[in-house]
Amino acid sequence: MNDYQPKAPRERILAATLDLVEKQGPRRATTRSIAAAAGVNVAAINYYYRSKEALLEAALASSWEHALAHLREFLYREPWSPRAVLTDIALFLMEGGYRYPAVSRATIFGGNGEPRPVVAASFAALARDIATRLTGRNDEDAEAAAVLLRVGAFLSALIFPSLASACVPWLDEEEARREYATALSEELAGWAERRAGADASLTLACCLFELLQRWEGRNWCGPKQQPSNPGSRFM
Repeated sequence: MNDYQPKAPRERILAATLDLVEKQGPRRATTRSIAAAAGVNVAAINYYYRSKEALLEAALASSWEHALAHLREFLYREPWSPRAVLTDIALFLMEGGYRYPAVSRATIFGGNGEPRPVVAASFAALARDIATRLTGRNDEDAEAAAVLLRVGAFLSALIFPSLASACVPWLDEEEARREYATALSEELAGWAERRAGADASLTLACCLFELLQRWEGRNWCGPKQQPSNPGSRFM
């Protein structure tokens, strides 16, 4: 959801739906009120989407796809700068959630209160993509699991406040949220850098150890001379 004003009727209907979901909630938004806000008749909604439920699903799915497109754009931007990318992702999620809390909740949770499977799966995929981008690795070993835990904590800390803002009143001001998002980004980026440095040191140590093992297996002083007195250990 953004400030873009679409011209095509179908897009106007989706935009009006998101606007009314934010203002009234998904249950109170009616097809008649959506049609009026979009400047179309109710028949147009029935023609394009068949039902209010299908329209709500289409509008929320469209909003989430736009959000994912922005997040992927941040993540794969070049040149790669972990701090800058994580900060952009953090601010986007925080401010989007606070600007459109009702749409955010409706997007994440279905009518039964459970997370929408498609959104849950794409969030998990986003976490894996961030972890891979941070480490340059795409495996499933214990190290990758440790990175995913960090990234998952990062994303959760960004999503929760907008879903339950009353629990974190110290984030009501935009400047406080900016500081909070920046601090989370700095912490994750710093951890990834320290981990990368530790991995590099370990790799270097392993290479040196391997070289020492090879050196120990060679005779660098020429052929070994036979002792002058075979019966003595020391001569």
